[in-house]
Amino acid sequence: ELMQINGEMEKCDKQDDLKGYLRMNQNFHFTLYRACQNDDMIDMIELLWMRYGPLMNIVRSGDLSRTGHAKHVAVINAAKISDGEGAAEAIAADIRDAAKAIREKIFSTSTRK
Repeated sequence: ELMQINGEMEKCDKQDDLKGYLRMNQNFHFTLYRACQNDDMIDMIELLWMRYGPLMNIVRSGDLSRTGHAKHVAVINAAKISDGEGAAEAIAADIRDAAKAIREKIFSTSTRK
């Protein structure tokens, strides 16, 4: 399922469909998170994601790092060999990349005023 979602992300990237790309990215993450079967953790992540969502609108029109699907491949490969540490590292790198793009967009917008 994760491979299929990630493939859809790649298609969206190639078609320059950022809205679809972001939707598939969220789908990838929550499919992965639901696999842990920890409802409390998923609830916390959903709350954080809702706070994060408006920030994505800020970068939607800019150059959001769309390398998430490459990081997702690392997650999938780690999961295939039951490498939880490797999967966690890949997800953390994915989140750091998105955070960097958001910070850069916010900074560039605020310095233009």
